[in-house]
Amino acid sequence: MLIRSRYISAALAVLAHPALPAQAEPPLRTLLAGFRLSAEEHNLSVIGSVAVGPDGILAINQGQDRQVRLFSVNGKPVATIGRRGGGPGEFQSPRRPFWRGDTLWVGDGTLNRLSAFDRNGKFLLAIPLPAAFGPQMVAPDGRRFVQPQFVTRNADGTIGLVAHLLGGDRGKSRPWLIVINPDGALKRVGAELPDDDCIRQVGGASEVVIPYCPRALNGDSPQLGITVSAVTIMNGGQPARFQVTARRATGEVIYSRDYLVPVRRITAAEVAELREDDPKHPRPPEVLAFIRRSPIPDAHPPFVGVKVAPDGSAWFIRPHAIDGHYEYFGIDPTGTLIGRIRVHTESALVWANRDVAWVVERDGDGLETLVRYRIVQ
Repeated sequence: MLIRSRYISAALAVLAHPALPAQAEPPLRTLLAGFRLSAEEHNLSVIGSVAVGPDGILAINQGQDRQVRLFSVNGKPVATIGRRGGGPGEFQSPRRPFWRGDTLWVGDGTLNRLSAFDRNGKFLLAIPLPAAFGPQMVAPDGRRFVQPQFVTRNADGTIGLVAHLLGGDRGKSRPWLIVINPDGALKRVGAELPDDDCIRQVGGASEVVIPYCPRALNGDSPQLGITVSAVTIMNGGQPARFQVTARRATGEVIYSRDYLVPVRRITAAEVAELREDDPKHPRPPEVLAFIRRSPIPDAHPPFVGVKVAPDGSAWFIRPHAIDGHYEYFGIDPTGTLIGRIRVHTESALVWANRDVAWVVERDGDGLETLVRYRIVQ
């Protein structure tokens, strides 16, 4: 709570639709287990992101081992990509892999580069990415962008990024979509993304989240090159207005829709727990004082995170477990409601679209299994 986290087709027209009736929750869908891949059987470390390529080839990020593992649609090993190092095809911190046709792309946040591999795991090429404070990310009007975060590699070879504009309101940097050329020079400034005002500087270096403040949520699909952003407008204990916008990496809006979603009221016990210090994990006095003097709203924000699927579907996670499960609220690449799904609290949703959900399940010993579920009515 005290740590700040940053985190379609061209034929689609911009869509704008009225909000849902307040009482209309999307239906709860059923998950039917199918394909399973055992981490123990295949000597996998912690299962990270998963990308599905041509003919169902799975690319599974093994960040702990500085590798990406490829498996066939039937779960048979195809190739191991990379190892620890800085040479061609090697990784220091591999990030979420994604497919473009028969090519698998893997970014590396430490080496600041994007590497390409064929469907059999053969290294093809590497493209440099800008470092954290790229001096070339300056627009013709003098605006400077820093802290770039990779979104996608576009078909023309340019790179789509989320970067922060310096010198905004009160000196606060704000996230924007930008496009850079292969040489790192800024080509285009796209759209500003929502950034919440829930963060406060307390006691000099400490960043604190205002209690129960509705955070701005941003996610992306590098495979499609889109971002999905959401902001929440609370209305006391009444349903909140949830505004979702999808954009291409170049900034064009794909859809923008509003939904009314129910909220859960904050209890007196939750307020008391929030304002009491934990002897095992004490908070700095100035942080605790800030929390104690902060006004407490009537209700929790409806969602606390988002996962965007390779096809652009977006799934927003509820803040509380329900009967031992986390619940996700899903919309498809056009902004149409898919429904709700629930995943056990000992498991983790990797991503989902209208038809399938990829989930990492953990047993009592912490061993993981990657499971593909079919989403049914």
